[in-house]
Amino acid sequence: MDAIIEAILKLIPFSKIFIIIGCSTEISAGLSALLSAILLYVIIWGVKKIQRNYLNTKITKDKSLDFDYQKVKQSLDLFIPTRFQNYSPTKEDEPLFSHRFVSKSKLIPFFIKTAFNEKKVTDKFYLILADSGMGKTTFMINLYMRYNSFFNFGKKYKIMLLSFGDNRIFEHLREMVKNRDEVRNTFLLLDAFDEDRGLLP
Repeated sequence: MDAIIEAILKLIPFSKIFIIIGCSTEISAGLSALLSAILLYVIIWGVKKIQRNYLNTKITKDKSLDFDYQKVKQSLDLFIPTRFQNYSPTKEDEPLFSHRFVSKSKLIPFFIKTAFNEKKVTDKFYLILADSGMGKTTFMINLYMRYNSFFNFGKKYKIMLLSFGDNRIFEHLREMVKNRDEVRNTFLLLDAFDEDRGLLP
């Protein structure tokens, strides 16, 4: 036990302060560990706060994101990671699928690591299909923010998230099409296809 306490005292620099004050070695070790834990919590909280403020500032200035601050904040705070699987859930009860392996994975890591990686796949188009209220828009907002995250070191392209519910969507698209290099180097996320009545027969 004494060896453990001595090791803690050597590892944590605050222990010397408590020993100088007059605390015993056991109390110094305990207080040092507690103070270190509090400081670590404050540092993590501060980093998250800075990152959140950075994202908030970016949201308000970002023209490639077609959603307001409140919608983005709500989507980030209440997001439950979306999953996908290689077979339709409606077929899982059929006898043909009783012994078939169904792969289930998180959707955002799949897009960032695989779908957005030109070396791994050749597919250029993906459709996210689900009933109303199932979280398609929330997923796209979180995908957009994760890809633009400071911690996404593999980011090489620009990404845009536009909604057909916004009347300016075609203005944004025409502006983008003017620059061929921008088109070639942009991931385009289009949301709320059913909200534009002009596109539906």
